[in-house]
Amino acid sequence: MKFQLTPIGAALLLALPTYALSQTAEQSTSLKPVTVTGAAFREDLSPASAKNPFRTTESSSSHVQVISREEIEQLRPADVFELVNMAGGVVATPRSSRMGFSSLSIRGDSNFRWMIDGIYLDAGTASRIMSAVPIAAVEEIQVVRGSSALTFGPMTNTENPSGGAAVDGFVVVRTRKPQKTEAQVRLAVESNQGHQESVWLGKTLEGETKGYVAALLANAYTDSPTEKLDNGNDYNVDRESRKIMLKGGIDVAGWNVDLMAYEDEGSYQIPNTNSHVVGSLGWYVDPAKTHILSMNGSRSWDARNTTLWSVSTVKGEQTVYSPAVNKPNLVNAEHVNLRHNLFLGKTKLSMGGDYRHWEVPNGQNPQYYPNTRREEFTRGWFVQGEQALLDGRLNLDASMREDNVYVANGLNFMFAGSGAGATNTKVYNVQLPAAKFTTLGSRFNLDTQWALTARYGLASQPLLPGIKAASGVNLQPDAQTKWELGVESNISREVNASFNFFSRVSSNEKQITGYSSTTVACTAGAATLTRAVPCYSQSDTTRAGVELTVSGELATRSRYRFSWTHFTELSGFVSGADLEGQTPSDVAEITASHGFDRYTLTGAVKYVATYNGASNGTIGPVPYSGYTKLDLGLGYDWKWSSTPIRTTLYARNLADKKFETAVGVQDVGRVVGVEMLASF
Repeated sequence: MKFQLTPIGAALLLALPTYALSQTAEQSTSLKPVTVTGAAFREDLSPASAKNPFRTTESSSSHVQVISREEIEQLRPADVFELVNMAGGVVATPRSSRMGFSSLSIRGDSNFRWMIDGIYLDAGTASRIMSAVPIAAVEEIQVVRGSSALTFGPMTNTENPSGGAAVDGFVVVRTRKPQKTEAQVRLAVESNQGHQESVWLGKTLEGETKGYVAALLANAYTDSPTEKLDNGNDYNVDRESRKIMLKGGIDVAGWNVDLMAYEDEGSYQIPNTNSHVVGSLGWYVDPAKTHILSMNGSRSWDARNTTLWSVSTVKGEQTVYSPAVNKPNLVNAEHVNLRHNLFLGKTKLSMGGDYRHWEVPNGQNPQYYPNTRREEFTRGWFVQGEQALLDGRLNLDASMREDNVYVANGLNFMFAGSGAGATNTKVYNVQLPAAKFTTLGSRFNLDTQWALTARYGLASQPLLPGIKAASGVNLQPDAQTKWELGVESNISREVNASFNFFSRVSSNEKQITGYSSTTVACTAGAATLTRAVPCYSQSDTTRAGVELTVSGELATRSRYRFSWTHFTELSGFVSGADLEGQTPSDVAEITASHGFDRYTLTGAVKYVATYNGASNGTIGPVPYSGYTKLDLGLGYDWKWSSTPIRTTLYARNLADKKFETAVGVQDVGRVVGVEMLASF
């Protein structure tokens, strides 16, 4: 269904700014600008709080970036992936080809996980869900790079022969929780026939038993551009969705409990690639549904002891239509995390464990394992210690984790290319060897302005017996070593800077070389019904580079942030292609906002150097991969009676660059919009 702005909607959009000007003329010119978002304190978001389930050690400060609610409202991203794309060292691939699932690369690696209110999502599940979660529901996003998050959740891969290389980071999404009785209404209309509407309601409960209730309703629609891709195909990017989120919580006698329920339903087209050859066209998903339930909580037993827990269930339902086939695409997952924090002054101890059940009951997509059930159980434990020395100037930390994956139903040690009906690709009741993870960290404060940080991480995974080697290959256990060294400075309010070196070396990463059977030797090429068991080679890869971040406040309403990631070494092969060619050598971001009188000017620039990618499913050149993307917005604060309102004119990709993502999906170009944001 195409969206068209109704006469009533058009009248409102035209009338409100006019009304604002008339009100401004009647009011004193000294009236202060309206602040739409209040900065209320949440103890569970504080970096030092024992109630924060995603607290990281002090040595991780340079490798963690927090995107606040205020920044979210200023950037006005279309979805969560576009928002996270503005984090340092991140390259987003929104709405990838064929599958229609988004992905991210962090420091050149896409092996990361998502958390949303304690709900653990593997990359594949998150790519389907997080594209639909409304920005209006998000309080903050925390991007954790490197080996700083052993306590967050399982660090092993789903659907992998050995558990895979260690998870290289987490994206932690925290949804809104009211700190006062409030409401917010948002309406945005865009030039691509797009529109987004949302209503946020929150009420706090005061008294001996404190608590809150909240609700969010949201709707969104995006149309495809009228022009064609360079190869003459349609963009095929229509998307619509309806969302509802309900939250509630209590705080009494040391107990903190939060409940969240989220559902969305919609449909979306899967982008056609600009592969410059004729390929699969016209894929879409209808319907796409998500159901999430979670409970998170903490209990403070005394000033030293705090227990935290999270319990969640996720269910995704999709029907994927290709030109020839339509199949349901289902995923179910449950996750439990339990931990205890013991804070003894300068000593902090954390310990706990995870349980996760992941299930795909009927295969994934029309051409990927139809009717093949997959099911895995993951159990893990962790312990973390922190110690402050030299009157707090030196902070040391150490973490250990072990994850055990049990494959109840799966594929024969792979996640690619079996084809339909290949029964000898299935495995049952396989216990993978335990994966072990260790990190060490330190932070030394030279004085009140300068600090040095260092972190070391080691991950090891024994070789699973039964994995078939390619001819002449002697398979060895997987291992990963990480180094992170940094300098931080807090020179002034105007300048806060950090400079970091990072290195990630993976040894013996497994790659499918060909396929075999009990009677046929390993042969290169795609799997067949009679030759469907994969055989592996292995290789070493290195990702090393430097990151520079500078941020500050130039005035009360003027803020900026600059980050630059440069790879000093990219070596090895991934998916049969040179890692250096697949990874942009430089990634940079600038975000800034400046307020004057009733106006707020915001801007964001994203630079990604030219690189090759997986164009339409195969590694090869992407003609327009490198890009510089400019976003701008101009907001005007005013009041309707006593209601604060911000009207903003904005543009994404103002220069109208039709760059391509790593998989050959071409950007839609310039999008211009107007937003009305009212707070009550």
